[in-house]
Amino acid sequence: MRSLLLIIALATSMLANESEVTVAPHSYSVKDNLKDKLSWKLRGTTFTFVQEDDRCKIVDSDGSGIFGWKAPYEVADVVTSEDKTVMLVKIMTAKGFYSGITRFRLTDNGWEKDVVMLGKHPDMKIRDRWVSDLGAVANDGKTALLEVGASDTDRSPERTSYRMFYYWETWDLEETRKLGTGLTMANSKKD
Repeated sequence: MRSLLLIIALATSMLANESEVTVAPHSYSVKDNLKDKLSWKLRGTTFTFVQEDDRCKIVDSDGSGIFGWKAPYEVADVVTSEDKTVMLVKIMTAKGFYSGITRFRLTDNGWEKDVVMLGKHPDMKIRDRWVSDLGAVANDGKTALLEVGASDTDRSPERTSYRMFYYWETWDLEETRKLGTGLTMANSKKD
């Protein structure tokens, strides 16, 4: 306890000598998050991610807007199906919290969008699960190979600390339900 008080006293003393304290703002770049790969060739079109101020949007080959996310939501990762008819986009918040996955699927009516694997879903709240990485998505868009992080203990008022563990798992995107654990080369192809 005495050490903690000493640290607080030193920090207060240091800050008192500063006339201004600047906290670096969070900078978001879809280009950085997607490692410079902003265009994804899909069946019949190309989806390109475009960042404008606090908004990221997808435009198709014609330049038409498909969908967009406004701050505090950020595009963090993308994977497409082998037949290029499904694209998953992992969304995080500006504070670094997992939000969900936006799924785009080519249907007879064109490209349809929905949100799956929401962070607030009961099966995702178990042990603070979150999708760390997108591995692969099935051609029908119903299942995906995901790297999922989970804590070693359930969230409770008594929990003072926890560790996160990461596993490659196959998930049913329709039901937000884990189907199995493990990774094989056949189901891990990433574009």
